[in-house]
Amino acid sequence: MMKVVYSEMDTPAGISCRLEAAGHAGYAPAGRDIVCAGASTVMQGLVCLLAGEESARNDAFDEPDGPRLAVQADAPCAEWVQGAFELAKACFALLAERYPENVRFADVSRRGEKSMMDLQLFADAGTLVNAGGNYVNAYTGEKTAFPEGGGMTASMKTFYDTELLENARPELIHTQFARKQVLPAGRGKTVEWRKWNTLEDAGALTEGVIPTGQKFGQSAVTQAVTQYGTYVSVSDQLELHAIDDVILGAAEELGASAGTTQDKLVRNVVVAGTNVQYCDKVGTNGAHTAVTSRAGLDTTAKLTPDEVNKAVTLLKKLKAPKIDGKYVAIIHPSVAYDLRSSDAWVEAHKYAGITELFTGEIGELHGVRFIETTEAKVFNGEGCPVKTAADESNGTPAEYYSVYATLFLGKDAYGMIDPEGGNMEMIIKDKGQVGGPLNQFSTLGYKFSSAAKILYEDRMVRVESCGAYSAEDEAN
Repeated sequence: MMKVVYSEMDTPAGISCRLEAAGHAGYAPAGRDIVCAGASTVMQGLVCLLAGEESARNDAFDEPDGPRLAVQADAPCAEWVQGAFELAKACFALLAERYPENVRFADVSRRGEKSMMDLQLFADAGTLVNAGGNYVNAYTGEKTAFPEGGGMTASMKTFYDTELLENARPELIHTQFARKQVLPAGRGKTVEWRKWNTLEDAGALTEGVIPTGQKFGQSAVTQAVTQYGTYVSVSDQLELHAIDDVILGAAEELGASAGTTQDKLVRNVVVAGTNVQYCDKVGTNGAHTAVTSRAGLDTTAKLTPDEVNKAVTLLKKLKAPKIDGKYVAIIHPSVAYDLRSSDAWVEAHKYAGITELFTGEIGELHGVRFIETTEAKVFNGEGCPVKTAADESNGTPAEYYSVYATLFLGKDAYGMIDPEGGNMEMIIKDKGQVGGPLNQFSTLGYKFSSAAKILYEDRMVRVESCGAYSAEDEAN
Protein backbone atom coordinates (compact mmCIF):
# COMPACT_ATOMS: atom_id res chain seq x y z
CA MET A 1 0.00 0.00 0.00
CA MET A 2 1.06 3.57 -0.72
CA LYS A 3 0.79 5.93 2.25
CA VAL A 4 0.45 9.66 1.64
CA VAL A 5 0.58 12.16 4.50
CA TYR A 6 0.09 15.92 4.43
CA SER A 7 1.27 17.94 7.44
CA GLU A 8 1.86 21.54 8.42
CA MET A 9 4.16 23.26 10.85
CA ASP A 10 3.29 26.56 12.49
CA THR A 11 6.31 28.88 12.65
CA PRO A 12 6.77 32.56 13.51
CA ALA A 13 7.08 33.20 9.78
CA GLY A 14 3.85 31.37 8.96
CA ILE A 15 2.88 27.87 7.86
CA SER A 16 5.25 25.33 6.29
CA CYS A 17 3.61 22.67 4.09
CA ARG A 18 4.81 19.10 3.54
CA LEU A 19 3.40 16.25 1.43
CA GLU A 20 5.04 12.82 1.56
CA ALA A 21 4.21 9.67 -0.41
CA ALA A 22 5.84 6.32 0.33
CA GLY A 23 5.52 2.68 -0.70
CA HIS A 24 4.08 0.79 -3.65
CA ALA A 25 0.46 0.97 -4.71
CA GLY A 26 0.41 -2.72 -5.64
CA TYR A 27 -2.64 -2.41 -7.89
CA ALA A 28 -1.03 -4.15 -10.88
CA PRO A 29 2.42 -5.14 -12.18
CA ALA A 30 4.89 -2.38 -13.00
CA GLY A 31 3.98 -0.67 -16.26
CA ARG A 32 0.28 -1.41 -15.82
CA ASP A 33 -0.37 0.06 -12.38
CA ILE A 34 -2.83 2.90 -12.97
CA VAL A 35 -2.89 3.83 -9.27
CA CYS A 36 0.88 4.19 -9.23
CA ALA A 37 0.67 6.25 -12.41
CA GLY A 38 -1.95 8.54 -10.90
CA ALA A 39 -0.02 9.07 -7.66
CA SER A 40 3.24 9.64 -9.54
CA THR A 41 1.57 12.21 -11.77
CA VAL A 42 0.22 14.13 -8.77
CA MET A 43 3.60 14.20 -6.99
CA GLN A 44 5.58 15.06 -10.09
CA GLY A 45 3.02 17.73 -10.99
CA LEU A 46 3.47 19.31 -7.56
CA VAL A 47 7.25 19.25 -7.97
CA CYS A 48 6.93 20.96 -11.38
CA LEU A 49 4.52 23.59 -10.05
CA LEU A 50 6.94 24.51 -7.27
CA ALA A 51 10.06 24.45 -9.45
CA GLY A 52 11.96 27.71 -9.03
CA GLU A 53 10.17 28.60 -5.79
CA GLU A 54 12.93 29.41 -3.30
CA SER A 55 11.05 28.10 -0.26
CA ALA A 56 10.26 24.75 -1.88
CA ARG A 57 12.33 21.60 -2.07
CA ASN A 58 11.81 17.92 -2.74
CA ASP A 59 13.67 14.80 -1.65
CA ALA A 60 13.49 11.28 -3.06
CA PHE A 61 14.61 8.14 -1.21
CA ASP A 62 14.86 4.51 -2.30
CA GLU A 63 13.99 2.51 0.81
CA PRO A 64 13.46 -1.23 1.47
CA ASP A 65 9.67 -0.80 1.61
CA GLY A 66 9.61 1.17 -1.64
CA PRO A 67 10.26 4.72 -2.88
CA ARG A 68 9.58 7.78 -0.73
CA LEU A 69 9.12 11.29 -2.14
CA ALA A 70 8.65 14.36 0.05
CA VAL A 71 7.76 17.84 -1.17
CA GLN A 72 8.07 20.72 1.28
CA ALA A 73 7.59 24.46 1.17
CA ASP A 74 9.00 26.47 4.07
CA ALA A 75 7.29 29.45 5.61
CA PRO A 76 6.22 31.93 4.55
CA CYS A 77 4.27 30.07 1.86
CA ALA A 78 2.61 32.15 -0.82
CA GLU A 79 -1.11 31.60 -1.27
CA TRP A 80 -0.57 30.00 -4.68
CA VAL A 81 1.91 27.53 -3.09
CA GLN A 82 -0.66 26.56 -0.46
CA GLY A 83 -3.17 26.20 -3.29
CA ALA A 84 -0.83 23.79 -5.10
CA PHE A 85 -0.71 21.59 -2.01
CA GLU A 86 -4.50 21.78 -1.67
CA LEU A 87 -4.87 20.51 -5.24
CA ALA A 88 -2.47 17.62 -4.59
CA LYS A 89 -4.32 16.78 -1.36
CA ALA A 90 -7.64 16.65 -3.17
CA CYS A 91 -6.21 14.32 -5.82
CA PHE A 92 -4.85 11.89 -3.22
CA ALA A 93 -8.09 11.97 -1.23
CA LEU A 94 -9.95 10.92 -4.36
CA LEU A 95 -7.41 8.16 -5.09
CA ALA A 96 -7.79 6.86 -1.52
CA GLU A 97 -11.57 6.86 -1.86
CA ARG A 98 -11.49 5.00 -5.18
CA TYR A 99 -8.64 2.58 -4.36
CA PRO A 100 -8.71 2.03 -0.56
CA GLU A 101 -6.64 -1.16 -0.82
CA ASN A 102 -3.82 0.64 -2.59
CA VAL A 103 -3.69 4.21 -1.25
CA ARG A 104 -4.12 5.58 2.25
CA PHE A 105 -4.21 9.35 2.57
CA ALA A 106 -4.04 11.38 5.75
CA ASP A 107 -4.25 15.11 6.30
CA VAL A 108 -2.93 15.54 9.85
CA SER A 109 -2.85 19.34 9.82
CA ARG A 110 -5.19 21.33 12.00
CA ARG A 111 -6.03 23.81 9.27
CA GLY A 112 -6.52 21.30 6.55
CA GLU A 113 -8.62 18.75 8.39
CA LYS A 114 -11.58 21.13 8.32
CA SER A 115 -11.43 21.70 4.59
CA MET A 116 -10.34 18.32 3.26
CA MET A 117 -11.67 14.85 3.04
CA ASP A 118 -11.72 12.52 5.99
CA LEU A 119 -8.39 10.84 6.68
CA GLN A 120 -9.73 7.48 5.63
CA LEU A 121 -12.94 8.20 3.91
CA PHE A 122 -13.05 4.68 2.44
CA ALA A 123 -13.47 3.44 6.00
CA ASP A 124 -16.77 5.24 6.53
CA ALA A 125 -18.41 5.40 3.12
CA GLY A 126 -17.08 8.64 1.75
CA THR A 127 -17.17 11.19 4.50
CA LEU A 128 -16.07 14.72 3.68
CA VAL A 129 -15.38 17.63 5.98
CA ASN A 130 -16.50 21.08 4.96
CA ALA A 131 -14.95 24.42 5.81
CA GLY A 132 -17.47 25.02 8.54
CA GLY A 133 -16.08 22.17 10.54
CA ASN A 134 -18.87 19.67 9.94
CA TYR A 135 -18.45 16.11 8.66
CA VAL A 136 -20.56 15.70 5.55
CA ASN A 137 -21.34 12.23 4.23
CA ALA A 138 -20.92 12.38 0.47
CA TYR A 139 -23.77 9.96 -0.13
CA THR A 140 -26.35 10.85 2.53
CA GLY A 141 -25.55 14.50 3.23
CA GLU A 142 -25.61 13.78 6.99
CA LYS A 143 -23.67 16.34 9.07
CA THR A 144 -21.75 15.69 12.27
CA ALA A 145 -20.17 18.45 14.33
CA PHE A 146 -16.40 18.73 14.40
CA PRO A 147 -15.03 17.99 17.90
CA GLU A 148 -14.29 20.98 20.08
CA GLY A 149 -11.22 21.58 22.20
CA GLY A 150 -8.54 20.52 19.76
CA GLY A 151 -8.93 16.76 20.21
CA MET A 152 -8.55 14.10 17.53
CA THR A 153 -11.34 13.54 15.08
CA ALA A 154 -12.67 9.99 14.72
CA SER A 155 -10.86 9.64 11.43
CA MET A 156 -7.57 10.90 12.89
CA LYS A 157 -7.88 8.31 15.65
CA THR A 158 -8.47 5.60 13.05
CA PHE A 159 -5.40 6.75 11.16
CA TYR A 160 -3.09 6.81 14.18
CA ASP A 161 -4.41 3.52 15.58
CA THR A 162 -3.70 1.95 12.19
CA GLU A 163 -0.24 3.54 12.12
CA LEU A 164 0.44 2.12 15.59
CA LEU A 165 -0.46 -1.40 14.52
CA GLU A 166 1.39 -1.20 11.19
CA ASN A 167 4.58 -0.02 12.89
CA ALA A 168 4.17 -2.68 15.57
CA ARG A 169 3.60 -5.54 13.13
CA PRO A 170 7.27 -6.05 12.07
CA GLU A 171 8.14 -6.61 15.75
CA LEU A 172 5.41 -9.19 16.32
CA ILE A 173 7.50 -12.32 15.73
CA HIS A 174 6.36 -14.64 18.51
CA THR A 175 2.77 -13.43 18.28
CA GLN A 176 2.28 -14.55 14.67
CA PHE A 177 2.13 -18.23 15.73
CA ALA A 178 -0.30 -17.74 18.62
CA ARG A 179 -3.94 -18.64 18.51
CA LYS A 180 -5.56 -15.20 18.59
CA GLN A 181 -8.51 -14.47 20.84
CA VAL A 182 -10.43 -11.20 20.77
CA LEU A 183 -11.22 -9.81 24.21
CA PRO A 184 -14.94 -8.98 24.06
CA ALA A 185 -16.11 -5.80 25.72
CA GLY A 186 -17.85 -6.31 29.04
CA ARG A 187 -16.37 -9.79 29.63
CA GLY A 188 -14.24 -8.88 32.63
CA LYS A 189 -10.48 -9.09 32.96
CA THR A 190 -10.01 -12.71 31.88
CA VAL A 191 -9.57 -14.15 28.40
CA GLU A 192 -10.54 -17.74 27.61
CA TRP A 193 -9.41 -20.20 24.96
CA ARG A 194 -11.31 -23.44 24.24
CA LYS A 195 -9.56 -26.63 23.15
CA TRP A 196 -10.81 -30.10 22.19
CA ASN A 197 -9.71 -33.17 24.08
CA THR A 198 -7.42 -35.66 22.31
CA LEU A 199 -8.99 -38.93 21.11
CA GLU A 200 -7.45 -42.39 21.37
CA ASP A 201 -6.88 -44.54 18.27
CA ALA A 202 -9.81 -46.59 17.06
CA GLY A 203 -9.97 -50.30 18.02
CA ALA A 204 -11.02 -53.35 16.07
CA LEU A 205 -14.76 -53.97 15.73
CA THR A 206 -16.50 -57.25 16.61
CA GLU A 207 -19.48 -58.22 14.50
CA GLY A 208 -22.75 -57.48 16.28
CA VAL A 209 -21.03 -55.90 19.29
CA ILE A 210 -21.41 -52.20 20.03
CA PRO A 211 -17.95 -50.81 20.83
CA THR A 212 -17.21 -48.59 23.81
CA GLY A 213 -17.12 -45.00 22.64
CA GLN A 214 -14.93 -42.18 23.78
CA LYS A 215 -16.06 -39.05 25.53
CA PHE A 216 -15.62 -35.96 23.39
CA GLY A 217 -15.53 -32.51 24.84
CA GLN A 218 -13.80 -29.21 25.40
CA SER A 219 -11.72 -27.75 28.14
CA ALA A 220 -11.16 -24.10 28.93
CA VAL A 221 -7.83 -22.35 29.41
CA THR A 222 -8.00 -18.92 30.99
CA GLN A 223 -5.58 -16.10 31.72
CA ALA A 224 -5.91 -12.79 33.48
CA VAL A 225 -5.55 -9.66 31.34
CA THR A 226 -3.04 -6.92 32.12
CA GLN A 227 -2.89 -3.49 30.51
CA TYR A 228 0.39 -1.92 29.34
CA GLY A 229 1.27 1.48 27.96
CA THR A 230 3.65 4.41 27.77
CA TYR A 231 3.83 7.91 26.33
CA VAL A 232 6.27 10.60 25.22
CA SER A 233 6.17 14.38 25.48
CA VAL A 234 6.87 16.55 22.44
CA SER A 235 7.84 20.14 23.15
CA ASP A 236 6.54 23.04 21.10
CA GLN A 237 10.16 23.97 20.33
CA LEU A 238 10.85 20.55 18.84
CA GLU A 239 7.75 20.81 16.67
CA LEU A 240 8.81 24.30 15.62
CA HIS A 241 12.35 23.45 14.51
CA ALA A 242 12.09 19.85 13.27
CA ILE A 243 12.35 19.27 9.50
CA ASP A 244 10.19 16.14 9.40
CA ASP A 245 6.76 15.77 10.95
CA VAL A 246 7.47 15.18 14.64
CA ILE A 247 4.13 13.63 15.50
CA LEU A 248 4.31 11.05 12.73
CA GLY A 249 7.91 10.26 13.65
CA ALA A 250 6.95 9.74 17.28
CA ALA A 251 4.01 7.57 16.19
CA GLU A 252 6.39 5.31 14.25
CA GLU A 253 8.73 4.88 17.21
CA LEU A 254 5.83 4.23 19.58
CA GLY A 255 4.52 1.59 17.19
CA ALA A 256 7.85 -0.22 17.24
CA SER A 257 7.89 0.02 21.04
CA ALA A 258 4.37 -1.41 21.30
CA GLY A 259 5.27 -4.30 19.00
CA THR A 260 8.45 -5.17 20.90
CA THR A 261 6.68 -4.97 24.26
CA GLN A 262 3.80 -7.17 23.14
CA ASP A 263 6.14 -9.71 21.57
CA LYS A 264 8.32 -9.99 24.69
CA LEU A 265 5.27 -10.53 26.88
CA VAL A 266 4.20 -13.48 24.72
CA ARG A 267 7.77 -14.81 24.47
CA ASN A 268 8.25 -14.81 28.23
CA VAL A 269 5.18 -17.01 28.62
CA VAL A 270 6.20 -19.45 25.89
CA VAL A 271 9.81 -19.97 27.07
CA ALA A 272 8.43 -21.30 30.35
CA GLY A 273 7.32 -24.49 28.57
CA THR A 274 8.28 -27.81 30.15
CA ASN A 275 9.70 -29.65 27.12
CA VAL A 276 13.39 -28.73 27.15
CA GLN A 277 16.29 -30.09 25.09
CA TYR A 278 19.89 -29.17 25.93
CA CYS A 279 22.43 -29.34 23.12
CA ASP A 280 25.33 -31.78 23.47
CA LYS A 281 28.82 -30.60 24.34
CA VAL A 282 31.37 -31.55 21.71
CA GLY A 283 34.95 -32.36 22.64
CA THR A 284 38.06 -31.61 20.60
CA ASN A 285 37.98 -35.23 19.40
CA GLY A 286 34.40 -34.84 18.19
CA ALA A 287 32.90 -36.88 21.00
CA HIS A 288 29.44 -35.79 22.21
CA THR A 289 28.53 -35.44 25.87
CA ALA A 290 24.88 -35.21 26.89
CA VAL A 291 23.84 -32.17 28.95
CA THR A 292 21.00 -32.23 31.47
CA SER A 293 20.91 -28.63 32.70
CA ARG A 294 21.47 -25.07 31.52
CA ALA A 295 24.51 -24.70 33.73
CA GLY A 296 26.01 -27.82 32.17
CA LEU A 297 26.30 -26.23 28.74
CA ASP A 298 29.50 -24.68 27.40
CA THR A 299 30.54 -22.82 24.24
CA THR A 300 30.85 -26.13 22.35
CA ALA A 301 27.16 -26.87 22.94
CA LYS A 302 25.79 -25.30 19.76
CA LEU A 303 22.60 -25.80 17.79
CA THR A 304 23.47 -28.19 14.99
CA PRO A 305 21.43 -29.94 12.28
CA ASP A 306 21.47 -33.05 14.48
CA GLU A 307 19.96 -31.10 17.39
CA VAL A 308 17.30 -29.76 15.02
CA ASN A 309 16.53 -33.34 14.02
CA LYS A 310 16.15 -34.32 17.68
CA ALA A 311 13.65 -31.50 18.29
CA VAL A 312 11.66 -32.39 15.17
CA THR A 313 11.61 -36.05 16.16
CA LEU A 314 10.26 -35.17 19.60
CA LEU A 315 7.49 -33.02 18.12
CA LYS A 316 6.57 -35.85 15.77
CA LYS A 317 6.51 -38.36 18.65
CA LEU A 318 4.25 -35.96 20.56
CA LYS A 319 2.00 -35.82 17.47
CA ALA A 320 2.22 -32.04 17.32
CA PRO A 321 0.34 -30.75 14.25
CA LYS A 322 2.39 -28.69 11.81
CA ILE A 323 1.94 -25.08 10.71
CA ASP A 324 1.19 -24.98 6.98
CA GLY A 325 2.89 -28.36 6.56
CA LYS A 326 6.08 -27.51 8.51
CA TYR A 327 7.25 -26.92 12.01
CA VAL A 328 8.64 -23.47 12.80
CA ALA A 329 11.47 -22.37 15.05
CA ILE A 330 12.11 -18.90 16.49
CA ILE A 331 15.86 -18.38 16.63
CA HIS A 332 18.33 -15.71 17.77
CA PRO A 333 20.74 -14.31 15.11
CA SER A 334 23.72 -15.59 17.11
CA VAL A 335 22.34 -19.13 16.92
CA ALA A 336 21.33 -18.79 13.28
CA TYR A 337 24.95 -17.87 12.57
CA ASP A 338 26.03 -21.30 13.77
CA LEU A 339 23.29 -23.15 11.89
CA ARG A 340 23.59 -21.49 8.49
CA SER A 341 26.90 -23.22 7.74
CA SER A 342 25.11 -26.54 7.29
CA ASP A 343 24.97 -27.93 3.75
CA ALA A 344 21.32 -28.81 4.34
CA TRP A 345 20.36 -25.20 5.09
CA VAL A 346 18.08 -23.60 2.45
CA GLU A 347 17.89 -19.80 2.35
CA ALA A 348 14.37 -18.38 2.36
CA HIS A 349 14.84 -16.46 -0.89
CA LYS A 350 15.24 -19.78 -2.72
CA TYR A 351 11.69 -20.85 -1.92
CA ALA A 352 10.05 -17.45 -1.34
CA GLY A 353 8.28 -17.57 -4.68
CA ILE A 354 6.58 -20.84 -3.77
CA THR A 355 5.71 -20.18 -0.14
CA GLU A 356 4.44 -17.04 1.55
CA LEU A 357 7.10 -16.19 4.12
CA PHE A 358 6.44 -15.53 7.78
CA THR A 359 7.68 -12.27 9.27
CA GLY A 360 11.39 -12.73 10.00
CA GLU A 361 11.74 -16.00 8.08
CA ILE A 362 15.33 -16.68 7.00
CA GLY A 363 15.50 -20.31 5.86
CA GLU A 364 14.61 -23.97 6.27
CA LEU A 365 16.37 -27.04 7.64
CA HIS A 366 15.05 -30.58 8.12
CA GLY A 367 11.43 -29.54 7.60
CA VAL A 368 11.63 -26.59 10.00
CA ARG A 369 11.11 -22.98 8.90
CA PHE A 370 13.35 -20.67 10.94
CA ILE A 371 12.20 -17.24 12.10
CA GLU A 372 14.98 -14.90 13.21
CA THR A 373 14.62 -12.17 15.82
CA THR A 374 16.91 -10.41 18.28
CA GLU A 375 14.09 -10.81 20.81
CA ALA A 376 14.48 -14.60 20.93
CA LYS A 377 15.12 -15.39 24.60
CA VAL A 378 18.68 -15.03 25.88
CA PHE A 379 19.58 -16.15 29.40
CA ASN A 380 22.66 -14.76 31.16
CA GLY A 381 23.20 -14.97 34.88
CA GLU A 382 22.93 -17.43 37.72
CA GLY A 383 22.12 -20.87 36.38
CA CYS A 384 24.05 -20.30 33.13
CA PRO A 385 27.55 -21.68 32.38
CA VAL A 386 30.21 -19.85 34.40
CA LYS A 387 32.66 -17.83 32.34
CA THR A 388 34.62 -16.34 35.24
CA ALA A 389 34.11 -17.41 38.84
CA ALA A 390 33.37 -14.80 41.51
CA ASP A 391 36.42 -13.39 43.31
CA GLU A 392 35.45 -13.03 46.95
CA SER A 393 38.75 -11.32 47.81
CA ASN A 394 37.80 -8.13 45.94
CA GLY A 395 34.06 -8.60 45.60
CA THR A 396 34.12 -9.23 41.84
CA PRO A 397 30.90 -11.02 40.80
CA ALA A 398 30.82 -14.09 38.60
CA GLU A 399 30.46 -13.74 34.84
CA TYR A 400 28.37 -16.14 32.76
CA TYR A 401 28.07 -17.30 29.18
CA SER A 402 24.79 -16.53 27.42
CA VAL A 403 22.39 -19.36 26.72
CA TYR A 404 19.93 -19.06 23.81
CA ALA A 405 16.43 -20.54 23.70
CA THR A 406 15.29 -21.68 20.25
CA LEU A 407 11.55 -22.39 20.25
CA PHE A 408 10.36 -25.25 18.02
CA LEU A 409 6.61 -24.93 17.54
CA GLY A 410 3.61 -26.82 16.24
CA LYS A 411 0.19 -25.39 15.51
CA ASP A 412 -1.68 -23.47 18.25
CA ALA A 413 0.89 -24.26 20.94
CA TYR A 414 -0.02 -21.04 22.75
CA GLY A 415 -2.63 -18.30 22.64
CA MET A 416 -2.83 -14.52 23.11
CA ILE A 417 -5.17 -11.56 22.84
CA ASP A 418 -5.46 -10.49 19.22
CA PRO A 419 -3.45 -7.25 18.75
CA GLU A 420 -5.49 -6.50 15.60
CA GLY A 421 -8.85 -6.74 17.31
CA GLY A 422 -8.95 -3.06 18.25
CA ASN A 423 -6.81 -3.76 21.26
CA MET A 424 -3.91 -1.40 20.46
CA GLU A 425 -4.83 2.24 20.89
CA MET A 426 -2.86 5.41 20.13
CA ILE A 427 -3.63 8.36 22.39
CA ILE A 428 -2.62 11.88 21.32
CA LYS A 429 -3.15 15.00 23.42
CA ASP A 430 -2.30 18.33 21.81
CA LYS A 431 -0.79 21.35 23.51
CA GLY A 432 -4.20 22.83 24.24
CA GLN A 433 -5.16 19.77 26.26
CA VAL A 434 -2.06 18.85 28.28
CA GLY A 435 0.56 21.49 27.56
CA GLY A 436 0.18 23.43 30.78
CA PRO A 437 -0.59 27.13 31.15
CA LEU A 438 1.65 28.03 28.18
CA ASN A 439 0.76 25.13 25.83
CA GLN A 440 4.41 23.99 25.84
CA PHE A 441 4.09 20.31 24.95
CA SER A 442 1.94 17.62 23.43
CA THR A 443 1.85 13.94 24.40
CA LEU A 444 1.65 10.76 22.35
CA GLY A 445 1.24 7.33 23.82
CA TYR A 446 -0.24 3.89 23.43
CA LYS A 447 -1.91 1.28 25.55
CA PHE A 448 -3.00 -2.30 25.00
CA SER A 449 -4.23 -5.28 26.96
CA SER A 450 -2.14 -8.42 26.99
CA ALA A 451 -2.65 -12.02 28.04
CA ALA A 452 -0.85 -15.12 26.79
CA LYS A 453 -1.02 -18.77 27.77
CA ILE A 454 0.52 -22.09 26.75
CA LEU A 455 -2.34 -24.20 25.39
CA TYR A 456 -0.52 -27.42 24.50
CA GLU A 457 2.80 -28.27 26.16
CA ASP A 458 3.21 -31.18 23.75
CA ARG A 459 3.29 -28.87 20.73
CA MET A 460 6.48 -27.04 21.60
CA VAL A 461 10.11 -27.76 22.48
CA ARG A 462 12.64 -25.28 23.85
CA VAL A 463 16.16 -26.09 22.70
CA GLU A 464 18.87 -24.38 24.77
CA SER A 465 22.38 -23.87 23.46
CA CYS A 466 25.39 -21.65 23.58
CA GLY A 467 26.92 -20.17 20.44
CA ALA A 468 29.74 -18.29 18.83
CA TYR A 469 28.57 -15.06 20.48
CA SER A 470 27.75 -16.41 23.94
CA ALA A 471 30.49 -14.28 25.47
CA GLU A 472 28.95 -11.09 24.06
CA ASP A 473 25.14 -11.17 24.09
CA GLU A 474 23.28 -9.86 27.12
CA ALA A 475 20.16 -11.30 28.67
CA ASN A 476 16.82 -10.01 27.38
